Amino acid sequence: MKNLLNIIKENRALFSFLGWAFLLLVIWVVAETFFHHQIMSIHYMLIHFQTKISVWLLDIFGFVAAGNYKIPGYMSSITIDHGATVYVGSGCSGLELFLIFSSFIIIFKGELKNKVWFLPAGLLIILVLNIIRICVLALLLNYAPDHMDFNHKYTFVIIVYGAIFGLWWWWWVNKYSAIKS
Repeated sequence: MKNLLNIIKENRALFSFLGWAFLLLVIWVVAETFFHHQIMSIHYMLIHFQTKISVWLLDIFGFVAAGNYKIPGYMSSITIDHGATVYVGSGCSGLELFLIFSSFIIIFKGELKNKVWFLPAGLLIILVLNIIRICVLALLLNYAPDHMDFNHKYTFVIIVYGAIFGLWWWWWVNKYSAIKS
């Protein structure tokens, strides 16, 4: 028991971070349980915005893209060149990604003045990555459907979570936090 207390004492910052992270996770689970409709409204707002931007970007790059924003069971969809339709549901909104990144920045040590600019900049980067992800998945479904499932499940998960980890660890922890790696 004494060894365990020494380990906790020696790694106080780590255990504090993990404790706060766990508390925020519990708060999120409770919020999703008791405020489900309000959270779904936030998902819808994010999905609607990201789908509109995705359709706009696809149009800029010469694809004929159409968005549908009120689909039962899904939040929105994108159809390219009158072909296959990709559905953008609540798991695609990026809300959980924004919350994970925000939580990491908020609970990890660092000066408030750096958090005030770094947090929105990081959220913007994650938003842009998510919009690119939606566009590429719509293109894959339309032009290379055999590659859609793998990229949806693995490639983009690795890229987006890798970006969140990179923003937090390499930029925040190593450059702006009070604790250096």
